[in-house]
Amino acid sequence: MKKLLVLSMASLVLLLSGCDAIAERSDVLKKTRAERDSIQSIQQQQLNEIEEYATLIDEVNAGFDSIRLAQELLSFESFTDETTQIDQHRRIQEGFTMVSRLLEENTERIAELEQKLQNAQWQSSRLRNMVADLQKQLEAKNLELVDLQAQIQRRDIIIDSLYVVNETQLQQNAELQVKYEEQVQTVAEQDSLMHEAYVLVANKKDLKNYNIDVKKMQAAFRSKVFTSVDVRELSSVPVNSKRAKVLTKHPSTSYQLVKGSDKMYTLKITNPIDFWSTSKYLIIQKD
Repeated sequence: MKKLLVLSMASLVLLLSGCDAIAERSDVLKKTRAERDSIQSIQQQQLNEIEEYATLIDEVNAGFDSIRLAQELLSFESFTDETTQIDQHRRIQEGFTMVSRLLEENTERIAELEQKLQNAQWQSSRLRNMVADLQKQLEAKNLELVDLQAQIQRRDIIIDSLYVVNETQLQQNAELQVKYEEQVQTVAEQDSLMHEAYVLVANKKDLKNYNIDVKKMQAAFRSKVFTSVDVRELSSVPVNSKRAKVLTKHPSTSYQLVKGSDKMYTLKITNPIDFWSTSKYLIIQKD
């Protein structure tokens, strides 16, 4: 009986010791699980933060790409002459507005990245270096935009000066064109006067009434009874009479009085230079 009691007590002690060990292992397991869950939670938080950083960095880089493209378009647009000055000015202003907006957006994104890094539970020197590099790019882009704007302003000043010069030249050309046309007109008039002659075909009675002194031609008679002709175009003068007599002095070898089939005379000028060399007047009497 006594041995049985001793065995029972020993078994109880072993049982209690085993329960204590199990309880102790359970506490350790719970603690381990809690630590694991905590580590997983921290890792997940870090992964979420990394994704946010990556998204913001991608947006900043995309913004820089857009700024770079806009700068190239601005540079090209500001020095091309394919569009009007007004269109260029409008498009350049729109380009600057777009670049300024993109720079402002990148500034905000980089500031957000810096703020997140300051509040992050973990730190990454590599990530900080990336953000610092983005900040340097932003500062460089701001300086490039200022420089490009200065270049365009200088270019606009040059174009405005050239525009004034061009307008002056256009005005001068217009004045020269007017003078040229006046000179051409004057030369044409002078040329016409040089080759102008006066013809009169009349019967004896009319000639007497006209009181024309054949030896002393008077200009007053031109508008009254004489017909103005261009000696370069005049080769013959119809007399429309069966009798004809040239009263003004012209070399006899320079013309002919030709009788047609209807017995009517026509004056044929065979040598115009000789014919008009003695007189710019031609008077033919018909009876």
